[in-house]
Amino acid sequence: LVQRDEDRARRVIAEDRKIDALALEVEHKAVTTIALRHPLASDLYEVLAALKISGCIARIGDCAKGIAYR
Repeated sequence: LVQRDEDRARRVIAEDRKIDALALEVEHKAVTTIALRHPLASDLYEVLAALKISGCIARIGDCAKGIAYR
């Protein structure tokens, strides 16, 4: 942002789509795991942690994309 690097900004915007796709894949796998395997205790916590982490990373990507647009 400070250097006004337009090429890097375009890459950040393009990469956000990949981050969103990966977050969707994590969500799909987590839901499938919960539905088919019925995880208990620590296993369920790990699945839920993966969901939370992927959501946070997707939001970070969205913020980076917003900065790149600026």
